[in-house]
Amino acid sequence: MDIPAHPGRAIPEFAHTYAYPAIEKAGLLWVYPQAVGSKSEINSGLGTSTSPPPLEIFPELEDPSLILSPYDSVWKAHLTRVVESVLDVAHLPIVHNKTIGKKSSTDIHIEFEADDNHIRVKNGKGLLQYAFPQQWILTPAKEGRSKFINFVTFTPIEQELTAIYGLAGRNFARFVPGMSHIFSRYSGKVLEEDRAVVESQHPRPIPEALRMEAHVPADGPQVRFRNRWYDFLVNDEPRVRLNLETTSS
Repeated sequence: MDIPAHPGRAIPEFAHTYAYPAIEKAGLLWVYPQAVGSKSEINSGLGTSTSPPPLEIFPELEDPSLILSPYDSVWKAHLTRVVESVLDVAHLPIVHNKTIGKKSSTDIHIEFEADDNHIRVKNGKGLLQYAFPQQWILTPAKEGRSKFINFVTFTPIEQELTAIYGLAGRNFARFVPGMSHIFSRYSGKVLEEDRAVVESQHPRPIPEALRMEAHVPADGPQVRFRNRWYDFLVNDEPRVRLNLETTSS
């Protein structure tokens, strides 16, 4: 890096900029904004910002047969509330009764499985998959000639502000002018239907214990997410810390 008009001149220390590790995958830039390490390493100042953990994404995002249409949104909500909104299939016929949920039944029977870092929910002809902490994808439950997927990832900006970056993928109408724009607009419209509901949640983050909110059988995937989140808060696994004091306005 050089000073314009003065190449070779020393850059003052106060003018130095930070460089953060970044990885480009699926047309998205994945940035590690602060120290990477275990909870104890970060608290002791030993975390490093030069060795981010390997990035694993859903294989559909690198399928060359799919055209990926991007969309995004920013919600005034805690990361945990945003994640739970995509795990809740029971709200589809209510919140999305004019879009993706218009043909959904209000009689919900959840079929899901979960392990340490993944939750899979079967919902009619769709399969929802969540990878802890911030990736989610909707794919067809059965393979067919035509394929449509929807992927979202969540980025905490502040404690109660979360950015959503999405990709709507298809292997049909690949060369129809304006089709990608239509898919982006429609996916954004569905997000808007959720936003008002999620932003109204109180408390803003999920509470500190399951017993502090009522749950029904349809909440099974969200309960498994909460258990994993609570475990993450207290264990010593690798993590990335976001310095909110320097990123807040």
